[in-house]
Amino acid sequence: MPEKFRLHSVLRLRMNHQQERQAELAQAVQAIQMVQDQMKEVKQELSEIETELRSAATHHVNVDHLMAVRRHQTERRGVLRQLEEQEHLVEQEIERRQIKLREANREVKVIETLEQHHRAAQVAQMLKREQETLDEFAQKRVGMDFGGYEGT
Repeated sequence: MPEKFRLHSVLRLRMNHQQERQAELAQAVQAIQMVQDQMKEVKQELSEIETELRSAATHHVNVDHLMAVRRHQTERRGVLRQLEEQEHLVEQEIERRQIKLREANREVKVIETLEQHHRAAQVAQMLKREQETLDEFAQKRVGMDFGGYEGT
């Protein structure tokens, strides 16, 4: 019976760790997508505000309404800056998580390589034992054949 790979439980732990890192990276990618979607919405709002302000410049408009639109524009620009900062932070987090995932992948690969070497060594040992058994059988067979000729 082949010898059990002693690092099998470590391999399972490393694979679990790897899956956790993949899930964390997926969460960060999802987070940046959400931030980018919000940024797109705010940019669209700012574009609409710019259009409204250009239109107001050519027409007679209530000054209070114009000031309210400007305040809203300033607030949306502030939100956009915050979202850009958040995007930058999430990008850094994605990079950090990618590094952790690469490390986890490397750790799994190392143990899998060790397991492959272990299996190869077991196969080589098994083949060696089989060859020894065959050689022993052949020697006995030859001994029997020669033993039979001596008696005649």
